[in-house]
Amino acid sequence: MNMAYGCQLPPDDPANLAGVVFGFLRGAARAADKDWGVSIYGAVDRADAPWLLTHAYDLGAGYFFFWDNYQLACVPFGECLALADISRRTSKAIPTVTIRGSSALRKSRSSCPRLRSRHVHMGAGICGLGELNLERLNRHGIRYRQVMANFFTEIERCLRLGVAFDLLWTWTG
Repeated sequence: MNMAYGCQLPPDDPANLAGVVFGFLRGAARAADKDWGVSIYGAVDRADAPWLLTHAYDLGAGYFFFWDNYQLACVPFGECLALADISRRTSKAIPTVTIRGSSALRKSRSSCPRLRSRHVHMGAGICGLGELNLERLNRHGIRYRQVMANFFTEIERCLRLGVAFDLLWTWTG
């Protein structure tokens, strides 16, 4: 993200990437008036998984999934049990969370940077698909790389200021 979009998200803090991922999950939940949750995959650093679950809970996640099969996505069953126990203990230790449930999420005060696009393929430019090639121009003559740079610069600003944020990818039709 830093190289592609010119932002300065410190890569050594798992909260930065989690902020982006959780921001999109919360933004989608807010837009759809639904609750949200997270999944832990086998590729997640084992040392980060407990913190990621606790942090997601603190941000209002209500669903926690653990992948227990399919090749590299697998989290061994014993770890699934341990992570589920961490989630259970966290919910008992912190029963009242500022943002819990879709109605509370809708009413919460957080910044919500929006990425407007005429295309609905999330991450298409990132994944190498043509729909959002970073060098393509939008209808205003601005390269998608600049649009994304502005978006990630706002994310960086929120992270540095400690401002809660949700992210929303909107389709302009």
